[in-house]
Amino acid sequence: MSNIKKFSDAPPPIKPLGGGWSRRLSKGKSKPRYDYWLIKDLWTLDEAANLLCDQEPEYIKPSSKYFTDDSLYKRIKRTYSLLQSSYEAEKLKSAGRHYGIKFNPRDIVEWAISKELSVPVEFTRLIKS
Repeated sequence: MSNIKKFSDAPPPIKPLGGGWSRRLSKGKSKPRYDYWLIKDLWTLDEAANLLCDQEPEYIKPSSKYFTDDSLYKRIKRTYSLLQSSYEAEKLKSAGRHYGIKFNPRDIVEWAISKELSVPVEFTRLIKS
C-alpha cells in the first residue's frame, strides 16, 4: 500500500477540449467574407485593420492586449496603429460613435491607398462605385 493520503472521492478533473481564442489566433489566416463586408455601412478600426490585411476580423483583434508574435498579427497591429494615428490627427474622420467609433469603409480604403498600403482588390470596388 502507498503512503499517499487520499483527499477526495471526486473523479479526476476533465481535460479541456481546447479551442477558444488562443486556437483562433493560432489558426487565424481566414479570408474575409467579402460579400458581407462590402455591404456593411460602417467598420471599426479593429475590423478595418484586419480587412486591409485580408483577414476576417473575427479572428484577430489588434486592440486586444492578448496577441501572438507571428508576422500576420504584427502586420495587422501596425495597420491598426496607423489607422488610430490618422484618426487622432483628424486625417481620418469617423462616421459615428454609436457603440464605439465607426468609419465609412470607402474612407478607410481611400485612406489606405493614400498611405500606399496594399488593399485587397475586392475592397477597391468601394472607391469605384
